[in-house]
Amino acid sequence: MKMKAILPLFQTTPGEESGWGGTSAERKHRCQKSHVACGRRTKGMNINCESMAYRSFTSIPRCWQQYLMRYLLDSEKIGATLLVHDRNAFEWEWNGHRLIGCIHVDDVLFAVFLLDIRDEFMRHLRYEFLVTGGDEEATTFCGLEIERNWDKHTVELTQNTFARKLMDEYEMWDSQPECTPAHAGGAKLVPATEKQSEEDTFEHAMCLGDLA
Repeated sequence: MKMKAILPLFQTTPGEESGWGGTSAERKHRCQKSHVACGRRTKGMNINCESMAYRSFTSIPRCWQQYLMRYLLDSEKIGATLLVHDRNAFEWEWNGHRLIGCIHVDDVLFAVFLLDIRDEFMRHLRYEFLVTGGDEEATTFCGLEIERNWDKHTVELTQNTFARKLMDEYEMWDSQPECTPAHAGGAKLVPATEKQSEEDTFEHAMCLGDLA
């Protein structure tokens, strides 16, 4: 996908890789602030924050994203504003300059109108979190590969690495490739007529599931 773009893009990840860095007490505090049920009893066992939140609790990514977004929106921290049309997107104004960003779990992608506001934004994040990235222009975000062409003022999003990994996993290199997007008026695709085995049908369904 290619689109017009004139603003530089940056990507940063506040926190450790798991999104729950810091000491045990700090992680428990974040867990409680994110409304994770800590210390409750389940099936006669006392489930604490450590054993629940960082090993098998499937809601932890969402809880971390909520914690991070609340930090960004806190007027005493950064004071960003949520965008009405997308609750994962935000904007922030500082000294007359504007930053637009979005969050996916613990990854933040943002565009700036001036590098000064990027530096100030990263200063706030580094005060609270262990931060990676944010200094160089983004080349990836959540599996998307970002290619910039400053001469044409375009940004192109691709998933070549993901596609090749999928081709390897499902052994599709000997299949019949077709260019996308399909053009109107082009030759119609001819479906296979031979009966497919249950194994092949299952593999096909698994591949479609991975694509979704």
